[in-house]
Amino acid sequence: MAIPVNIFPHFEGIVLSSPAAAMLNGKGYLFFKNGDDRRYYYFLYDPSTKTWSDKKICSELLDVQDGNWISCQPYNGRIYLFWANVKELFYMTFDGETWEEPKSLRKILGDQGMQPTTNPSAAVFNNLLYVFWNGSGEDGLWYAKFNGSKWEGQISHKKKIGTQGVLKRNTPGVCSTNNFMFLCWTGVGKNGIWYSIGKPYFDWEKQKSIEKIVGNMDVGFDTYPFTYLWKDEVYVIWKMNSAFKYMYTKANRYTMEFEPQRPFTDWIGGNYATAPDTLSTPAVLMVDNNRYMMFFIHSHFLHYAEIEG
Repeated sequence: MAIPVNIFPHFEGIVLSSPAAAMLNGKGYLFFKNGDDRRYYYFLYDPSTKTWSDKKICSELLDVQDGNWISCQPYNGRIYLFWANVKELFYMTFDGETWEEPKSLRKILGDQGMQPTTNPSAAVFNNLLYVFWNGSGEDGLWYAKFNGSKWEGQISHKKKIGTQGVLKRNTPGVCSTNNFMFLCWTGVGKNGIWYSIGKPYFDWEKQKSIEKIVGNMDVGFDTYPFTYLWKDEVYVIWKMNSAFKYMYTKANRYTMEFEPQRPFTDWIGGNYATAPDTLSTPAVLMVDNNRYMMFFIHSHFLHYAEIEG
């Protein structure tokens, strides 16, 4: 059965970046960059009424250059927003009412090697906040972690797992529970998406290929894998290289046996999930027993679909 797809109310403008979504204090937040003035805004979702607010403007200090976008992650009662400008990572926090000033991770951690037009990805794992990025040259993924008061890093994920080839200008995808982290990226060759699993006290497992399980993934070079965890299932979504559409696969996090890849349209229904001709990925907002999938239609308008159960 096709799932109804809706355009966001009160908004018909063009969006310039991938959306980012998070829950905080029982409310949903969807952040996006507006094409009219290139500023960041957000919609606020109220689960009690199942309604979205008018768009609200983010802090004037949230300055993200064209071609980049934010990653957001709730942690210790605030939403942390991360972004990259040139070769420097920044973050700022928001508690639903007030915005803190941006901070430079480069000033905290030292010089950072970073691929141009790449973006950070964040997750909470083992009670720590992690942020990942694609290093310069061919040195793979890097990350830093935060315990609520102090940052630790920079740490080479490539050195942790032994070898790693990451497509240039590619952004990693990450999802987690408190005792399981799934990190994925597009391989440097035309060899699909790879992943590594992190577990407390056992550190990182060696990289594995999803493509070897599901067949040729035809991953677009102007996209990156989006992943999220729902009821012990890991979902991986990507945009095809030969067609403007999204594909997905999923696996139980205990067995990590990936199902055959399928077009996103099989899930959502119709032609709604046709991907745009730009660097973009979906977002997901998980509310109680429902998921809200946010994605672009080729027109660059932002749409959503409510998926129950």
